[in-house]
Amino acid sequence: MTALLVSGASGTLGQILLAHLEPAFPRIIAVSRSRPAGLRPSDTFISADLSTHGGIADACSAVSTPITGVVLATGIDSRRSLTDLADSDFDTCMRTNCLSQLRLLAAAATHRAAASPLPVAVISSDVVGGSTTATLVYAASKAALEDGARHAVADDEAMPLLLMRLPDIGVPMGTPRDTPRPEPAPAARDAAECATAFLTTPPPTPAVRMWHHA
Repeated sequence: MTALLVSGASGTLGQILLAHLEPAFPRIIAVSRSRPAGLRPSDTFISADLSTHGGIADACSAVSTPITGVVLATGIDSRRSLTDLADSDFDTCMRTNCLSQLRLLAAAATHRAAASPLPVAVISSDVVGGSTTATLVYAASKAALEDGARHAVADDEAMPLLLMRLPDIGVPMGTPRDTPRPEPAPAARDAAECATAFLTTPPPTPAVRMWHHA
């Protein structure tokens, strides 16, 4: 049975994505540190700490089902500026937001369903190309993921790509599930709807599309 691979599935945006994607995909492979709420018996959960090389390797090795699409939504924040830039913080953010996502994309490409395109939706941020304060490290990691994904699809004509630059959805990254959370901004729902449409009806390949919230 084929499956859709979704990283960052337990985050606020990840849960919204799952709610939109589940009606369209009989099986989802969810990759995240904690188990997302509402997974169906047909779905698979891969528990992984994508901030570590070992966690990345374990997650990639667990991907073996034929994959029909990929959503890369993992993200950790970093409130560092040029004056307080720290090597360890940069390494962790870049490893989590960029390297782990490209490794998962490579694993999905290796196990792609035969004779079909592999649409890829990358959740990025509108801090890329902007000048939001104290987002130097986060912006660098998301920009690197975008460019990495562009180069990946350039090498594979059957891998349409959707780059999604979301604005702040109003829920801080890493907010514990058991603490009160503000209602996510409408951009989160709009992004999930756009990603679902792209993944269920991918454009002719090769194609790279960019989405910004209106």
